[in-house]
Amino acid sequence: MKHTKRILSILLVLALALGGMAMLGTNIAAQGAAEAYRFPMIVAFQILHSSVTIPDGASQQLRSQVATSPPNQNVPVTWSSSNRSVVTVSSGGRITARSPGTATITMRVTAEPGISSSVRVTVLPTIFSTYFPASTASWLLFFFGFGWIWMWFVDFRY
Repeated sequence: MKHTKRILSILLVLALALGGMAMLGTNIAAQGAAEAYRFPMIVAFQILHSSVTIPDGASQQLRSQVATSPPNQNVPVTWSSSNRSVVTVSSGGRITARSPGTATITMRVTAEPGISSSVRVTVLPTIFSTYFPASTASWLLFFFGFGWIWMWFVDFRY
């Protein structure tokens, strides 16, 4: 009976020791896998616009979402335009309309080009941009569009 208890206790100690070593080995293997894959896992990656329409000569900042695990990791992205004569895009995602037409803006993960998101951009011709600067054109539209209505309303009120 004494020997049976002693043998069982030795087996228990060996089992615990081997289990601990196996767990340690698993932890080391997981650490090695994490080091081999040094890039954070991308959970969500998208441009937050379904489509964009801007007038010729205008600029707009595109909004995007890049969510990673672990959170708040920096993921370098590159932006590109399918038609640079219609719209250009900066490295930060700011688009500038060059001429009327359509183009596709694409945002890609630099380290993994297969992960991308795109948005279609339509550039409309501007009516007043040829003759007036943008600020003058907007004041002219305001005055002729709303100014006359306001003056008519004030005239007939008294």
